[in-house]
Amino acid sequence: PISQDLPQLQGCAEGSCYPATGDLLVGRADRLKATSTCGLTRSRPYCIVSHLQEDKKCFVCDSRRPYDPLYNPISHRIENVITTFAPHRRTAWWQSANGSSEVSIQLDLEAEFHFTHLIMTSQIGRA
Repeated sequence: PISQDLPQLQGCAEGSCYPATGDLLVGRADRLKATSTCGLTRSRPYCIVSHLQEDKKCFVCDSRRPYDPLYNPISHRIENVITTFAPHRRTAWWQSANGSSEVSIQLDLEAEFHFTHLIMTSQIGRA
């Protein structure tokens, strides 16, 4: 048969060949964009709806420089959504600017992909 004449790609005989299953954000931080991010031009406040009953409901965001757990823990750029297993992973997140609506997040994958799972986690619930 003809199929015997075609070379088998290593690892492709029983499923998808390319890419390997994994997190498509890893290595694509430069291709990830958001239409709104808090504190990109100057330090700005943002408020958390779920904290309205608490004493502290508003916080400061300064995303002019990337997140750093020691030197800039209040940076909430979009690249913070990329999964890491660093100890600070729960203190780094993306935050839209206060009052923004209809915010979009875009990822350029540079190719066609067929998704089987899409997992999104929200740091803060909205009311």
